[in-house]
Amino acid sequence: MKVIRILPTGKLKKVNLNMFLNKSGFTLMELMIVIVLISMMLFISVPKFQDALLNDNTKKSCRFIIGKIQTLKEASMREQSEYILRIGVTDGSLIATKISSDDSTASSSIPQNTYKLPGNVKIIDVEYPDGKKISQGEAEIKFYPKGYSNKAIIHLKGEDDQQISFFIEPFLSTVRLVQSYKSFEN
Repeated sequence: MKVIRILPTGKLKKVNLNMFLNKSGFTLMELMIVIVLISMMLFISVPKFQDALLNDNTKKSCRFIIGKIQTLKEASMREQSEYILRIGVTDGSLIATKISSDDSTASSSIPQNTYKLPGNVKIIDVEYPDGKKISQGEAEIKFYPKGYSNKAIIHLKGEDDQQISFFIEPFLSTVRLVQSYKSFEN
């Protein structure tokens, strides 16, 4: 079937209408171009999205604290030595030290034994079961060779004033994390 079409110049042209009616899909080249464009957009946007989710300072600090406590419990049993986690409440530092068994002096033979919390993450206090709360200076949590530790709660204030409590149980190797300020009374 032929149709007469008027061109912008004013001339008449016969056009085969069957040529337009037989197109029933996209060509392979069109599909490949669309896939390449979508891939390029994902290549640019996914790493930024991933960084926003995984590099939050509060989450990074929580992962470090939990990992360090579990590492110290395991190292104290494995090496049959006492370890101390010194928590600088005022300056936001965590320092792990090994106590030498012969003269009870601290040595720093732990790899990566000092950690400073990012500026927007603060330690509120460290609470012990006897009701003692340390909100200034330095708090200590001991890890003993038999596999147990002091019972304590570390309270952290993260970004957006989010409060987090880390429950350190004496006989458990895991640390319980609660997304609010909890104490031994409640």
